[in-house]
Amino acid sequence: MKDVYGIGNAIVDSIFNVEDADLESLSLTKGQMSLIDEAELSRMASQFEAKTNTGGGAVANALVSANQLGASCALSAKVGDDKLGSIY
Repeated sequence: MKDVYGIGNAIVDSIFNVEDADLESLSLTKGQMSLIDEAELSRMASQFEAKTNTGGGAVANALVSANQLGASCALSAKVGDDKLGSIY
């Protein structure tokens, strides 16, 4: 039995080190999170190397917080059979 059971999206946060000019060429706003699709990730990954890749998503992040407060938690999410799925 779990205290909290979450159903959510398995999202991998990829962090890249880029210059302001790189952001402009990618049409991205500095200091803002951007959700991208696989094609956009491939394009970015061919130009830059990800500094870190970390599992995330709103539900997963909330469950981590609940667990740190002592709740027994479980997450149900669909994870791909690829590199990012392995990271997650």
